[in-house]
Amino acid sequence: MTRSVCPANLLRTLLLATVACAATFGGGDRCAAAQTAASNKQQGAGEQNSAENRPKPFTLDLGDFHVRDWRPTRNETPDLRFSVAVVFAPETSELTRERLRHWTNRLRDQAIIAVRLAESKDFVEPTLDQLQRLIRGRIRRTLPGVPVSEVLMTDFSLGDD
Repeated sequence: MTRSVCPANLLRTLLLATVACAATFGGGDRCAAAQTAASNKQQGAGEQNSAENRPKPFTLDLGDFHVRDWRPTRNETPDLRFSVAVVFAPETSELTRERLRHWTNRLRDQAIIAVRLAESKDFVEPTLDQLQRLIRGRIRRTLPGVPVSEVLMTDFSLGDD
């Protein structure tokens, strides 16, 4: 159960705490300490409530990929398997989120293009930063007004035939 804290309730609580302190402790430093503790408790409840109401980032799962890319100039055929999820900024509107869900296949195409543009050395990098950067760049070009926070890649495996 969450309670919202409005300024009127906070003021009322502080006034009641002042009166109670004056009656109980006769005023002085003990009363000020009790008021500070009551004020901190109310502010903590307000911060917790605002954290719960804060919008969460929108994550769009693009699914699993299996890409075989034959590169005749280098005589190699990398066989890639991975999953991609794209994280968009929390302020992305609900209408934009629905459109992004509708454009999942377009974004998947951009991820495949980015993987095919990558060099072989990008696949063996432990953090896959360059590959994620390429995918993020392709998505930003496709959707220039939508802020992309992160590109998450999981289950990455590389095999050569």
